[in-house]
Amino acid sequence: MKNPQAFPGTEAHWYEEVKNGETYHPGMSLRDYFAGQALAGILSHPETGGDSPQTTAGMSYLYADAMLKQREI
Repeated sequence: MKNPQAFPGTEAHWYEEVKNGETYHPGMSLRDYFAGQALAGILSHPETGGDSPQTTAGMSYLYADAMLKQREI
């Protein structure tokens, strides 16, 4: 399953960061971005409030993985 960066920078941007002596940080993965979006949706519904944080986080990544897989079709 492909998991690219959620907000990729341009190559020119990377060279600019290195030139200024800064460390390049690629940012979050698309999987993490999708999971965060799913988490926001899940937590916006009161009926999911009874789940443990671990269960809710796991559900978020299940949705993220499904979205990544769907992109490959």
